[in-house]
Order: sequence, then C-alpha cells, then structure tokens
Amino acid sequence: METTNPNRQEMDITVSREAYEKYLGKKVIVSNTRLRPANEDFFDALLSVDMTATPEGRNILDAIRKLC
Repeated sequence: METTNPNRQEMDITVSREAYEKYLGKKVIVSNTRLRPANEDFFDALLSVDMTATPEGRNILDAIRKLC
C-alpha cells in the first residue's frame, strides 16, 4: 500500500548567495518568543480557531491538504 500522494510536487528551497547576503544585512531582528503555550502544538493552535472563517485560513488549509 502506497501512502504518498502521487500528485505531490517537490518544493525548490534554493536560496541565492545574493538573497542570503541581503538577509544577513537586515537590521530587524526576528524574535523567537513563543506565541503559544509550551504545551500547545501546531495542531492544537489550528483547532483552536475557525480556519474556514477567512480567505487566509482557507488558503492555509488548502496548502496543508496539498502537502498530504
């Protein structure tokens, strides 16, 4: 039994040297502070809101479906 999706496409995550250098030159620092409690995982966060209520939420759910 095959469990992979035959329609799944691979993502190209290649980063150019120019883009990486530009990223390194940024002055804005990204904080790694958690936005949710330590005992809440990704799926808990998704289930805590109605992801179908907004176009953005529906786009996120569609992207997740395509990954499966």
